[in-house]
Amino acid sequence: MSEQLQEFKIHKMREAIDKYAEALAEHTFLEHNRKVVLARLMKKYMVQSNGKVQSVNAQEREALTDPEYTEYLKQLREAERLKIFWQSQWTVFKTDFEMWKTKSIGQTVEMKSYGT
Repeated sequence: MSEQLQEFKIHKMREAIDKYAEALAEHTFLEHNRKVVLARLMKKYMVQSNGKVQSVNAQEREALTDPEYTEYLKQLREAERLKIFWQSQWTVFKTDFEMWKTKSIGQTVEMKSYGT
């Protein structure tokens, strides 16, 4: 592998791990913040239109069916997709690099055994 190609692959590995880190951070944030969104929506549905306080189960039911919560879950789904995509890209680049490294070491050992 030429030095230029090697540098390109290392650059792609760095790019993939950076994107994976961003996607993982976003996913983790959304996952932890999900309960906050649900609690805020439950508070919104705490009191019925007639002034009576709803049970916790009724508040949760209303919150889980709220369009805002559904939209939040879509964001979480996209974050999960990106996390998995960039994790797989990192694995592909890392495997490719390890194969190149193993091949290079093999070539070096072979050249030494022939005295070159």
